[in-house]
Amino acid sequence: MLAAVRGEPYHISFGGSTGFHYVGDVAALFIQASRIAFKGSEVFNIGGAVAHMSEAVDAIKAVIPEAVVTHEDAPLPFPDGQTDEELRALLGDIPDTALTDGVRETIVHFQNAIKSGRLSANS
Repeated sequence: MLAAVRGEPYHISFGGSTGFHYVGDVAALFIQASRIAFKGSEVFNIGGAVAHMSEAVDAIKAVIPEAVVTHEDAPLPFPDGQTDEELRALLGDIPDTALTDGVRETIVHFQNAIKSGRLSANS
C-alpha cells in the first residue's frame, strides 16, 4: 500500500488466501482484553478478514487505480485464517474492519503521513 501511495510498483511474493488484520482492530482488542477480569493465561486467535491476494490488490487499486501491484500465485504454507470464537466468547463484540475499509484507511493514513512530512515520499 505504501508503494502504491508513493507511485512505485510493488510485487507481493506470495498469493492464495490469507488473513488480514486491521491495526486499529488489533489495538482495540488489546485494550478491550486489558479491561476484563481474567485469571491465568490463554492464547486466542484473531479472525480478521480472510481474502485472496487478488482481492487485496483489487482493494488497493480501488483507491489508487494507477497502482502497479502484482502478486505471486503460490500461497503461504499455513492456514488461510483462524477462528476467533473463543476470543468472541470472552470479549463479546469485537472490532472487525472489512478488508476494503482497512485498505482505504491505511492508504489515507500513508497519504497524510507523507503530506505532513512524517513519512518520506520516496522509498
